[in-house]
Amino acid sequence: MSKNELISKNNGFMALEGFNLADALSEELAGMDVTFDRVTIPAAGGMVFEVPGEMPGETDTVKEFTGVILYHHPLFTYYRERFSGGSNPRTAAAMMA
Repeated sequence: MSKNELISKNNGFMALEGFNLADALSEELAGMDVTFDRVTIPAAGGMVFEVPGEMPGETDTVKEFTGVILYHHPLFTYYRERFSGGSNPRTAAAMMA
């Protein structure tokens, strides 16, 4: 082998190149009913988060919390009229997968 030939090694992160995390988690958690608590993120200018309370259906407000983000997606909204910052409803919304 000459010194100019490249050697392909599948180690480190390259070993995970074809790994499908969604399939692996689905297989691992098959038959289990897994639910996660949701936290409401404050809107513009808001200073508190809404977290699940002690009683089902009840929420508490906190200024800070620690957690892990399991899913994040961009959300696009369309307003037919110029957005005025009030509570006027959006015309359409779409999530990008």
